[in-house]
Amino acid sequence: EGGINVLVIEQNIGVATTIAAETAIMVNGRINRIIGSATLAVGVYAITLTVSDGKGGVSTTAPQSVEILPRDLTITSASPARILQFGQQTITVTGTGFVNDPDPAKQTKLRIDCSSFCQGGSLVTVTINSIEEDTIIATIRTTQKTPLGNRDAVVSNPNGATAKLLRSNFVAP
Repeated sequence: EGGINVLVIEQNIGVATTIAAETAIMVNGRINRIIGSATLAVGVYAITLTVSDGKGGVSTTAPQSVEILPRDLTITSASPARILQFGQQTITVTGTGFVNDPDPAKQTKLRIDCSSFCQGGSLVTVTINSIEEDTIIATIRTTQKTPLGNRDAVVSNPNGATAKLLRSNFVAP
């Protein structure tokens, strides 16, 4: 970030290799213009290139399909760490590769798991309020019977990828 890409267009060759705030369009050895970059959400896009010679001549390419893939699925934090027994609170999970989709079957799932630490199940209900590529906001509900102790935050994507942050949270009285 903070750098500048150079897109060189000579003999129908175009290459831009890094992400930067701006891209310089260089045509036949000269910088033609500098344009801002765009951030696209995960998905499939049809992209066309339109070139004008400045004298009324315009050429547009056929649409090219480009698929933006999610980053690797990770969890870096889940806060607050303390979850009160027999209560409800909002937690924020940060990481990368979270998928938001109007179809709940196609979005990232979150669970607060204690399979390594407690018997009888976690007894924690998770309701996802919002998902962005790097943040999940969720409401966590517990009961009087929710076992005390450590919990792992676990996320999973529809493609089968999972990530776990060990002992990210704990249930306390």
